[in-house]
Amino acid sequence: MGVIQNNNKVVIEGTITEAFPGAKFKVELQNGHELTGYASGKIRQRNIRILLGDRVKVELTPYDLERGRIIYRYKRGELRKTEKTYTSPYEHA
Repeated sequence: MGVIQNNNKVVIEGTITEAFPGAKFKVELQNGHELTGYASGKIRQRNIRILLGDRVKVELTPYDLERGRIIYRYKRGELRKTEKTYTSPYEHA
């Protein structure tokens, strides 16, 4: 479940489930918890589109766990560092 703590902030991964006006989104975390996330300034500056079903990294403060800042959108098909590809020992290339 990719949780990283950095300078009193928690970074966790989730999936976009709903979009609201003003670059706000409903994000479902891997543990089933939902929160409201907003696009960070760098994502807005670079016009990175966030669509329904996208996997994102969300930065939370320990003071408010219901809102977070979306700091990264995973590319389609990109593996997270926590995911590992499985190769069968019976397959020969």
